[in-house]
Amino acid sequence: MIRLGLIGCGAHSESGHAIPLARYKAAHPDQLLLAAVCDLQIDRARTSAESTAFSQLMGTSMKC
Repeated sequence: MIRLGLIGCGAHSESGHAIPLARYKAAHPDQLLLAAVCDLQIDRARTSAESTAFSQLMGTSMKC
């Protein structure tokens, strides 16, 4: 099984990565674990995790 984390939850990440990965996970549940999403804006990470079934979310309020 592949455990996958997604860094960044912006518009491109959602349409280009998170949604296709969620579809793949639905079709192949034993091959992929959507382990975590991470974004500097925790609300964006939360929205992404809820809409795509990632099991954890991470974020920070620190500015790099």
